Amino acid sequence: MKRLTRSRGVAMVMALALLGIVAVVLGAVAVRTNLEMQRTFSTADDAQATQLLVAGAQAARAQAASGQRVDGAIATPLGEVKLTWASAGAGKCTIDARLPHLARSIDVDVVAAP
Repeated sequence: MKRLTRSRGVAMVMALALLGIVAVVLGAVAVRTNLEMQRTFSTADDAQATQLLVAGAQAARAQAASGQRVDGAIATPLGEVKLTWASAGAGKCTIDARLPHLARSIDVDVVAAP
């Protein structure tokens, strides 16, 4: 009878250890899933900001080609792009891309297309 009790005790300890291991693994999976979800969302935001910066660069190049450099905002379905020219003669432009929750800015040297 003592031997049966000892076996049950070992089985109980093993079951509790296994439950502990499963709990740790589930916690690690939840943390990893959350990190991947955040990375995915930030990648989408970065892609949209990059698209806005490219649109701003194209608008700046078009303005440089036409000779009409105008400071101001350009509204797009994704967000707002703002062009700020350094001076009338220089080809330097600051492009600000604004999403509702993200802002990016770059300085570019604009060369008009031949």
